[in-house]
Amino acid sequence: PAVAAGLSAVLVAAGVVGAPAGWVAAVPVSDYEKPDADESARMQPPYVVSTGRAAHIAEELGEDPLYVDPLVRLSRAGLDAAAAELDDAPVPVYAAVVPLSVDDASGGDHEVLAAAMASLAERDGVYLVVGRGIGDTISAGAAAHGLETGYSFDSAMYGVEAADPADALNQAVAALDGIEFAPGGPYTPRFADDEPSTPDPRMQRYWGEGVTPGILVFGLLVAPAAIGAILLVLYALRIRRGGGRVVGDRVLRRLAQRETERLRALLAHRKGGLPEELLPQADAALLTMDAHPRPLDLLGVVVLTRRLLAEAEDPASARKEPCAVNPLHSWATGGGRTRVRGDSKAKVCARCAALGPEAHPARVLRLRSGGTAHAYDSERKDPWIRYRFGADNPTAMVEALLKEHHVS
Repeated sequence: PAVAAGLSAVLVAAGVVGAPAGWVAAVPVSDYEKPDADESARMQPPYVVSTGRAAHIAEELGEDPLYVDPLVRLSRAGLDAAAAELDDAPVPVYAAVVPLSVDDASGGDHEVLAAAMASLAERDGVYLVVGRGIGDTISAGAAAHGLETGYSFDSAMYGVEAADPADALNQAVAALDGIEFAPGGPYTPRFADDEPSTPDPRMQRYWGEGVTPGILVFGLLVAPAAIGAILLVLYALRIRRGGGRVVGDRVLRRLAQRETERLRALLAHRKGGLPEELLPQADAALLTMDAHPRPLDLLGVVVLTRRLLAEAEDPASARKEPCAVNPLHSWATGGGRTRVRGDSKAKVCARCAALGPEAHPARVLRLRSGGTAHAYDSERKDPWIRYRFGADNPTAMVEALLKEHHVS
């Protein structure tokens, strides 16, 4: 009788929990569970849902390399002189001074609007967008059409900050002097590699975030209060760690393949293109890619390869350091630091620094693996994290990676 009663209780409990599961699975997919239309549009040309504005600006630039929106509420002083400077740029430059808003098709992002204009343009060259950024600062975004660019092009506009559009435009054009361009190459903006944010699969959320917490919180009221408090704390920590951009294996593998192809081309076709002291790091990146890389290995290959290529372009510059919040961002600057890793040496990129330390935890990069996502730096003893992708003691990192992959 006791066994029968126990089995009955189990069957009843299974029915109570399982019956709603069928209903949850059958409910039509809601808008909340679908990728955001704007985020999905960012992954491929023309990078915006509505192309009307970008197409209009691109058409205007076909008549004049400098377009100033009639509705822009910014100073126009010096723009005629700045337009004359466009002819001195190393490549054809087309610039637009426009008002930006989070409600427009580009979401108020200079780089997105520039990429949309470039994808719709008929002339090869660099397309600049100048407008008001954070606060009263005038900043710029850039994209290319019909030109192959290096990694430095993606971050060239991050340092453009001015009080008026003419100064911002002059700074943006001057930044192009240090960039190598090759005609006829494809251009893909960096933001196109970001996957749209979507919630976890519905049934995974039902069992992991619905049924399980429900049983633990409400079904164990008779258990000692300490056990219940511990479970609630663990659950709260799990929710708290949920913020940040999520990157999956597919995107990381595509990025790693693209960057290692650039590295192989540099090693094969440019004699002396990579300083000798960087060759061991290049070997480690390529060996890791040819092994069976985990998501963190793929991220490490991307960051390390980009750093090697950047340092090969400018051997005299200081060693590049990745942004501690998201290593896929532009390089860290000396002006911003964070304590998200509990490391006083950890630095962040210019954009993360502008947001302030309180915004960093919610922006930490998360790697998706096996249906779950975790912070990229959760494995603190991993060589990639311990040596900050080679920014600290690259020789020790290379040795650790080769040992990990059984290479002597």
